[in-house]
Amino acid sequence: MVAISILSKAWIGYNSLIGKIDNLDNFKNKVENTIQSDSNILKYSPDIYYETRLKSLPRILSKIKLKKTIPKDIYGLRIIYSSNTNNDDFLSYYIKYSLDTKFKDIVFYKDYISSPKDNNYKSLHLGVYDNDCLFDIQIRNIEMDYWSKYGGASDYHK
Repeated sequence: MVAISILSKAWIGYNSLIGKIDNLDNFKNKVENTIQSDSNILKYSPDIYYETRLKSLPRILSKIKLKKTIPKDIYGLRIIYSSNTNNDDFLSYYIKYSLDTKFKDIVFYKDYISSPKDNNYKSLHLGVYDNDCLFDIQIRNIEMDYWSKYGGASDYHK
């Protein structure tokens, strides 16, 4: 356990030294500015929250062990929104479209809103290549986020 903690700190330290954490902050700012300037999104007055993550070394090692591949999505950005509009799933697609116009290097796209997972997990996933980094973006409303973290789609229910 101590070895994993040391490896995690070394991993974060390494990424800090080479500027990757700064890249994550800069990328978040680009995304936030893109969304805040999109009138199609703003007319619904959503409250938008952003979460970032640098995938830890233990998580990377776990994915390598389970999936037998090296994950490319070390940097993550989650966009979570709430609005006063009923059935606001469509805002996820508006946000995705806004990002499509800003970032030309969309590496992958998965739509778990129109095709939820068996555990009813819903979210849009985009892989965006920017500034020599691959960023995993998840777009979801507050209900989808709750279900993902605390409901039937969370790791606690497995």
